[in-house]
Amino acid sequence: MRRIFMVIGITLLALGLFILGFVPYLIYTTNGQSVAAQKVLSGELTKQRTVKTVTSKHVPTTVPTAIWPSTIPLGTPLAKLSIPTAGVVNDVVVEGADELRLQEGPGHYPNTALPGEVGNVAIAGHRTTWLRPFYDLNAVKPGDLITLSVGGSSWIYSVAWIRVVQPSDISVLAPTQGWSLTLTTCTPLYSAAQRLIVRATLDRSATLAANVTTSTRRIEITQLAAHKTVIKHVSNWFAILWIAADILALVAAIMAKKRTSLWFLILIACVIFSYQAYGPLAQLVPPTW
Repeated sequence: MRRIFMVIGITLLALGLFILGFVPYLIYTTNGQSVAAQKVLSGELTKQRTVKTVTSKHVPTTVPTAIWPSTIPLGTPLAKLSIPTAGVVNDVVVEGADELRLQEGPGHYPNTALPGEVGNVAIAGHRTTWLRPFYDLNAVKPGDLITLSVGGSSWIYSVAWIRVVQPSDISVLAPTQGWSLTLTTCTPLYSAAQRLIVRATLDRSATLAANVTTSTRRIEITQLAAHKTVIKHVSNWFAILWIAADILALVAAIMAKKRTSLWFLILIACVIFSYQAYGPLAQLVPPTW
């Protein structure tokens, strides 16, 4: 019985060490991976081919619009997003709001309006991991400005309201009659219990002023940037098996302390193994956490 309790205690210790190491990995290492992905996406976005219709050299009177291809593959870089009061500066928005896409940056919800289109442009982003673009989204206030840029044209929105809803409430993604922008993320910090929603509407005068140099009425995207996912995924079942194997290895390393002088080397190997296991484990956290 004593040996059973000892094994249980060692297992709990190993599990605690594993979790202790996972926290800084989740906050800092995932951020670095997303930064690298953003650099790739930004470079690809500049290669996207567009055709502009220019009205004149005078101040435009019509808000520009974007015309997109009928099919947009998941992961395609679409636009750059800036939210000054939330510390977001030219983050590349990708198509798709699933786990993989949100690890590379803010993700556009498919079946909502695309950047530069009339309607509800809905974008999700992580709050505490994977670039954490919406970490300070709670800092925005009504009247704050948010900018979406596509192919040299910009659309500037003014925050209308901020709400907290349940994760099951998808009404905020519903189409709107006018120009709208909806941002979603998890709340409170380090929790996926609820969703923080920021709704903004187009600031017509600011948008016209932002496009005065080209007076563009329409921008047509003729060739999308070809993007291959930077951050790789493994199956969830494989991730779980990998994590379980790592915890068992940590248990073995701790138990080997009294039996071999090489236990320290075994422990170092387990630490390295743990770091490799954190990657699969990170993909199991809530999509916008």
